[in-house]
Amino acid sequence: MLNPQAKKACLGLLVTKHRISQRKGCQLVGMHRSVARYQAKKQGDATLKTKIQLLAWARRRLGYRRIHLLLRRQGVMITQ
Repeated sequence: MLNPQAKKACLGLLVTKHRISQRKGCQLVGMHRSVARYQAKKQGDATLKTKIQLLAWARRRLGYRRIHLLLRRQGVMITQ
């Protein structure tokens, strides 16, 4: 049994080398087309995660909204 990364690699070979459509390649590999088209999202910033954890441990009673406000006051910009 192949993991999704291996199936994506096989699908890539089928599409590029053997000139099979993505739909037919997904059927042959046994993978849904949405999985083949999925792009992984960028992982979060490790320094931001550390800052959030330090604030949460120092001020345990604060929720995520207050921690976000404190980070904004420190000049940390949080984007999605």
